[in-house]
Formats: sequence, structure tokens, C-alpha cells
Amino acid sequence: MRNISAILNPSAIAIAGWAAFLLGGFIFLAIAWNVSAHAEIVVLDAKVAAWLHAHATPWLTDFLIVITTIHSVAGTIMLTVAFGAALARLRESSTIPWSR
Repeated sequence: MRNISAILNPSAIAIAGWAAFLLGGFIFLAIAWNVSAHAEIVVLDAKVAAWLHAHATPWLTDFLIVITTIHSVAGTIMLTVAFGAALARLRESSTIPWSR
């Protein structure tokens, strides 16, 4: 089995990381702009929330609480640590700032 770190180019990883960062920033800006302008997305959000409240079940509530927890500060920190550990295991030290 080939080592994946031999396949991945550190420059390509950095470019992909910056591209993902910029895309995420653009998506956030677009959503924030639409919310501030009270666009259709705000109406859609209200309709989805009303539907979820009307069709609430214990398993759906538990599932959405898990999703909310994963996207909290603590959840994001845990996912970041797990991703860093995976990179360290792959020996991708060029993407981990403290390993230089």
C-alpha cells in the first residue's frame, strides 16, 4: 500500500486549504448579505423551522442536537484536533504549524 503523504504535494494541499477558506468566507458573506436584506432565504428558514417544530420527534430532536453540538466551539475544537492528529499520523508536517 502506498503512503498517501508521498502522493500529496504540500503546495497543492496549501492551495486547496486557501481555496476552501476563501470559498467558505464567500458562502458566509453571501448568507449574511441575504439575511441582512431579508431575502427569500430568511422566509425559507422560517418555513423549515415551522415544519421541524410541527414534525418534531425524539430521534429527530436528538439528531439535530448532535449536529448543533458538532458545530459548537467545543465540537469544532475536537474536530480540529482529530484532523491535526490525522495529519500528524500521515506525517504531513508542512500543514501543522507547531511541528517545524
